[in-house]
Amino acid sequence: MDDKSNNEKKNRVDVQQLFVQAAKTLRSEFEAISNIPHALSRGMDREAILRDFLRVHLPKRFSVGSGFIVDVQGEASHQADILVYDAHNSPVYHHSENTLILDRDTVPIVIEVKSKLTKDGLLKCIQDAKAIKSLTQSTKQFDRVYRQT
Repeated sequence: MDDKSNNEKKNRVDVQQLFVQAAKTLRSEFEAISNIPHALSRGMDREAILRDFLRVHLPKRFSVGSGFIVDVQGEASHQADILVYDAHNSPVYHHSENTLILDRDTVPIVIEVKSKLTKDGLLKCIQDAKAIKSLTQSTKQFDRVYRQT
């Protein structure tokens, strides 16, 4: 009995601790670039760190990039720092190293990365989020896909 209970304890994983460690690693990477003297470069590096983190930790069904969301009428969002999209079902209208153009229905998550969040910056993020939500859904097909998984 003792050997069995010892083996069971050895095979346990503290998932909460794994999340805590991942968060510490992410924060450490963010802090490591805080001495970059150019704000735009610092911001771009932080975006890249977060994109890489998401690529590792999200299910492979999803992919991560930066760019624009368009609707069926051709209306486009502002440039978004991070777009998480359904890699299995999303048409990619444009793909380059720095820019994607994706269908509105296949982007469930949009993230804006801010090194320092000010009141004006927050208000702009809220305005941009409302603009994205106002883009017209092209079909209900993708809603069904998301509900089935």
